[in-house]
Amino acid sequence: MDLSTATSQLTNTVSLFTMPEKVVLKNADLIRGQLMAEIERGALHWTIDLRLTQRMDFSGLVVLIAVWKRVEKLGGTMVLVEPTSAVKALLESSRLYELFEVYEDINAATEYVKRQSPRDGARSC
Repeated sequence: MDLSTATSQLTNTVSLFTMPEKVVLKNADLIRGQLMAEIERGALHWTIDLRLTQRMDFSGLVVLIAVWKRVEKLGGTMVLVEPTSAVKALLESSRLYELFEVYEDINAATEYVKRQSPRDGARSC
């Protein structure tokens, strides 16, 4: 299955993951696996780009929570950036806006995550 996602390094310490158009039960495990594999390789500081995500169900929220919990446990940071109106509504109705840092600007999000990173040479993907 083509997830149409991209993982890239924004800086020495911040990785960007672009969520696909749909994050639903059908692809949630694959997305979670891809992110967890990158985390296990040492990518601990994340900007999760939601600009393309037009549809997300509960399983998508589970992915976000699982990734957030893992990076937090390992001393990392994860923020969400530019959620579409559909994703915003889901985050608000589930009250996850209280858990996640959410930014409307990718540059501001990246700067925040960079400041949270303890060392410039941290391993990223």
